[in-house]
Amino acid sequence: LLPWLAVLLFWMSLLPVGAATAVHGPRSPPRLPDRLLVGYCSWNQCDGSVVQAVRDGVNVLIWFAINLAVVPETGLPTVTSGPDWDCVADKIREIRELGLHTVHLISIGGWNAPHPDTTHSPSEVFTAWDRWNREVVARPLQGFHGFDGFDWDIEGNDDPASPFNHFTVDTLDVMGKVSQLAKGAGYVVSMAPAESYLDPSEPEFDRSLLHEYGEWAGRIPRFAYHGRNAYAYLLSRYGKTQVAGGQEMPTFDFVTVQLYEGYSHAEYKVSVEKKPPSSVLVDFVRSMDAGFTLDFSRDPELRYPVREARVEVRPTQLVVGLANGWAGDGKFLLILPPEVEDANAQLETEGRAPRGFAFWDILDEGRASARHPNEPVYLARGLNQFLHTRPVRE
Repeated sequence: LLPWLAVLLFWMSLLPVGAATAVHGPRSPPRLPDRLLVGYCSWNQCDGSVVQAVRDGVNVLIWFAINLAVVPETGLPTVTSGPDWDCVADKIREIRELGLHTVHLISIGGWNAPHPDTTHSPSEVFTAWDRWNREVVARPLQGFHGFDGFDWDIEGNDDPASPFNHFTVDTLDVMGKVSQLAKGAGYVVSMAPAESYLDPSEPEFDRSLLHEYGEWAGRIPRFAYHGRNAYAYLLSRYGKTQVAGGQEMPTFDFVTVQLYEGYSHAEYKVSVEKKPPSSVLVDFVRSMDAGFTLDFSRDPELRYPVREARVEVRPTQLVVGLANGWAGDGKFLLILPPEVEDANAQLETEGRAPRGFAFWDILDEGRASARHPNEPVYLARGLNQFLHTRPVRE
């Protein structure tokens, strides 16, 4: 090495990882593949199975999970929780060295997690997250310059008395406005509503997450942990973002609907009505494409007096959320890869094939289900057989 370069590298090695190397200003948007196979890491997961899932087909990796909070001592906005960031950077480097183009997102929320703090403006919240992403978790010396974006997974809580079983207006508006700011800054933005949080079969909207599905009443002990189209408000009010040059584009690059929500409509159709899982999938994608109408003006606190608001998720934006072997017990829906392939083939003939499929979670890949106790379920490699997101291994 040249003497001056050796000296520079020595002093850089003494800096805290991520310090003094942050890049400010809009990012170049990462390239999202045409078809998506989205894999969710489990809580704080960072291990070799994450890399294996990418080898098997995953091309959008969602690391899990952070919260948008405030520093108790100062009240300033901050980011908390998440896996070991040194490990994350190492696994991302390993994936990159394998030559496997992968989009890396960080999930915000999760079941039982607190909802985003709303004491600061959306601009301040986004700035705090952006700085955290560029300057705290980034590991430039390992080639990791921060996540390509984030995925909203704000959900409910096991405790019915928890305040997080209700979306405040401020929470929804922060989510929507932070999403627009992120999109304008060049980030990938996605959302992962549970089935009941974005439900074309439900004509009503409210912000409670303590509803019960009528078809399940009397068949199971009372299960009142469903929503009523809370995420539809985000798509309706914040679904478009004006970016540089005045161009308008979708705020949310893709929308993953969790069909594996506990005691979902989809599970009822499969386990009680005995409909083929593939036909349930086809009907679901058709209904999301057709869209549905909601009247948000019935909730005056929203200050969004829109009547006959049309909400739809076109196939180019839709990702179907699936579960692997931990599901299949009569509460959580399990649809096996051959059944998904049948549905995808039918939808392709209609020009309605979804943008892709996602699954929770990578840690449970290879686990056998209650539905098929002798058959390990591998969603990444099974879905890749027809999505062809990676070379298919024989």
